[in-house]
Amino acid sequence: MKKLTTNDINYGDLPEHLGFHIRRTYTAYLRIFTSIVGKKFSLKSQQYSILVLTAQNIGITPSAIASAIEVKRSLITVLTEDLRQRGLIKIAIGVDDRRQKQLYLTQKGQQFTNEVKQTLSSEFAPALAKNLSQTELATLNKILPKIYS
Repeated sequence: MKKLTTNDINYGDLPEHLGFHIRRTYTAYLRIFTSIVGKKFSLKSQQYSILVLTAQNIGITPSAIASAIEVKRSLITVLTEDLRQRGLIKIAIGVDDRRQKQLYLTQKGQQFTNEVKQTLSSEFAPALAKNLSQTELATLNKILPKIYS
């Protein structure tokens, strides 16, 4: 029997399902993110989100970040601890509630975030959207939030 390649596979009715395309899009996103940003900065996509949210929301809690990016609180703990060990964020005890932790971006973290942002603009975004026109990209950016809102 001939070994099937991706081009030979009959996908049946899968291409008619929106979820199939969303999952494949997410897989492509992760593959490209890992190959560009992950390799260059040893960073996971969720960690970049943590850095940006921490920069934009001084003293944000890990729980608020977990809610904002829809990941488990336990994963946020692991990801933030890695960022802390790398000197990119600092974790402080809450002023109003000493049981709560608050996150702050360090100066090194701000510089690092800016470098990642530059790479996202110059390398990652063009690689991810290489088959889209500017109009298609704008439409996609307008439509996708409607799915997850």
